[in-house]
Amino acid sequence: MLKTFLTVLLHTQHQKIIESLPISEPKTEIKQKRRSRYDQKGRIHKCGCGKAYLSYPALFTHIKTKHDRQNPDCSDVPRVKARSKRRSLPKIINTNRPAKIAKPESAAEINERQLLGDEASYLREIGCYSSHGTDATENFPRIFKNHREYEHTLLPILKEIMLSETNKNGENTEKEYIGADIFAKFLLNHAKVCQKDFYNELVLFIVLLYKFLDEEVAEGFLSTNNCEEVPCYLPRFMVYLDAIKCEFDKAKLLELVNHFIEWLYSHKYTHMRVIYN
Repeated sequence: MLKTFLTVLLHTQHQKIIESLPISEPKTEIKQKRRSRYDQKGRIHKCGCGKAYLSYPALFTHIKTKHDRQNPDCSDVPRVKARSKRRSLPKIINTNRPAKIAKPESAAEINERQLLGDEASYLREIGCYSSHGTDATENFPRIFKNHREYEHTLLPILKEIMLSETNKNGENTEKEYIGADIFAKFLLNHAKVCQKDFYNELVLFIVLLYKFLDEEVAEGFLSTNNCEEVPCYLPRFMVYLDAIKCEFDKAKLLELVNHFIEWLYSHKYTHMRVIYN
C-alpha cells in the first residue's frame, strides 16, 4: 500500500514540473524562394542572343552548350577559343648553334673496343697476362653468416662450368646462362690467362659486384636475371665501393669496369655498349 502511494506521489510531482516548463514554439525554416528565369534583376552578364546571367561561369556554360563555343555579337565576355582537335606542335627555338652530328667510330677505335673486351688483350695491356694462368677456385672468398662459414654462391657454379667444359669434348652444349653463371664464366675465362695476384683482384671485384646487386638492387638479382641491365648499375657500384672504403685504385677500377662491360657485350650477354670516363 505504501509503495503504491509513493509511486502516485512521484508521478504527480513529475507531472507538475513538466507543466511548469515554458513551451517553446517549433522553429519554422524560411525557405529561400528560387529566382524565376524571367527575373532580370542582377543579371548583368549578357549574351548576344539576348540571354542574361548572374555570373561569368553561367554565361560561359551557356555559350559553350548553346553556341558551340562561338560568342555571338554584343556578348559581354571575350571570345571563347575553340578546342583544337590536333595537338599543338612544340615550339622550335631558333639557335645559331649547329646540330650535333654523331661521329662514326674509326677502325682503330672499333679495334680498340674489341681488344678491350678480349681477356688476353686486356691483361697484356695492363701487364697481368700469364700463359700458364691460375687456379680459378683457389683462395676463393668465403661467407660468414650467423657465426658460420659458408662457401660463396659463385664457387659451386664456377666448379660446375669447369666440369662441363672438361666433359663436353668439343661439342657445343653451352646452356643459356643467367647472371650468376655469367659472373662465374667471366672469372674462369680470365683465370686461364691471368696472373695470380691480379686474378685475386678480379675475384674481389666480382664478389663485391654480386653483393651490391643482391643488396642494393634486388635480392637474388643474379639468380633470376641475366646481365642485360648490369652495365646500368656499374656507376652506382663504384659509388658503393667508395662508401664501404674498398681500396681499389680509381683509374684501374674504371678501366676494369669498362673492360667488364665490353666483355659482356662481346659475348652477347648485353646489348648495352657504354664507356664510363
